[in-house]
Amino acid sequence: VGMRPPVFFALALLCAGPCSAFCPSPALFSAQKRHGRAQTWRMLILQGETPKFTSKDVAANWQQPDAQGTFGKVFFGKQGLMGMGGQVVVKMPVNNAVNKKFAASIFATEKAVNRKLAAAYPNPRWAKYMGDIGFEPGELPADLENIGLVFKREPGETMEDMLLDRKDLSGKMGARDSGTVRPDLCRRVVGELLVSCTQMHGQGVIHRDIKPENIIVTGGGEPLKLIDFGSSCDVATGMGVNDISLDPTYAPPEQRIQPNQAGKYDVYCVAMTGLRCLLPSFSKDPRPGINERAGQTSLMMEFAESDFPRANCQLQKWALGVINGRGDRNLQDELDELFSGGNEDIIRVLDGMLQKQVAARFDAGRALAELGQPWAGKA
Repeated sequence: VGMRPPVFFALALLCAGPCSAFCPSPALFSAQKRHGRAQTWRMLILQGETPKFTSKDVAANWQQPDAQGTFGKVFFGKQGLMGMGGQVVVKMPVNNAVNKKFAASIFATEKAVNRKLAAAYPNPRWAKYMGDIGFEPGELPADLENIGLVFKREPGETMEDMLLDRKDLSGKMGARDSGTVRPDLCRRVVGELLVSCTQMHGQGVIHRDIKPENIIVTGGGEPLKLIDFGSSCDVATGMGVNDISLDPTYAPPEQRIQPNQAGKYDVYCVAMTGLRCLLPSFSKDPRPGINERAGQTSLMMEFAESDFPRANCQLQKWALGVINGRGDRNLQDELDELFSGGNEDIIRVLDGMLQKQVAARFDAGRALAELGQPWAGKA
């Protein structure tokens, strides 16, 4: 597995396969010869709409992205006169992607999904979508398309950064754990993310890339905000369903969403995120010389991509293998503490969320109910 994408951005680093249900007509692409690159993307993404924002509305250094991936770049800026509209994040596609048609499909899906969620939830549990932005030819570097998506920049930092830097995530989440393992933190993180999932899934939206890198920890009443819908799809319309974009450390074994059980994909990702919070060795590899920020193989990656599948995705079977084997001593001690008694409820919920067979796996509502109060009332 290569280097992980930077903060605020993880646009489809592992994409392959056929175009999604959104398949722009060949005429749109032949239009590039007649209208030029910028106009082609306007036709493709906006379909005749006028962008809500222009370059005059957002101040940013368009020459220097704050993050970038295979299909796009991210810029931090300020919106409104003298920045009075607040800080924003602008995601923009690049025009040098190998598969422009696929890149356009991903971008269009992300826009449609965010518009749909914004209409349903004005005060969302994810990054607030503010609208699209259009640029005139010559206003941007040559490698950028003249269209982008504008989001409110959420305060806080990513869960990934907090875990790697060993910051007080438990304090931010109001968790109370007295031992080395953190079952209360895990429960709170899983509960918050499952509530977000029930809202998204109710609109037909599947995120497909829930992981610590894509979660902003803000604290407060709703302490977590999901970001980056670049891998998402809308099962209600079929948009993006067949696009393949996943992180193998967090994606479920089936790797594709299943008909009539699409939301269980996200549930598996949430459980894996919960495990990162539960076991410190998964959040900060104790072995000397391991640098997670450089994308080096960590205990979490070995667990998710190799050891756990070999245990048939059964937590207790995997844990017993580690405890009785020659694995990392820190991880052995953590698992021994976890399974020594008192944590049966969270183990049972995680086990239900991580079932290999999709039909047997909890959906978001069932998982919330199994967590008990206050989460059961939010299903």
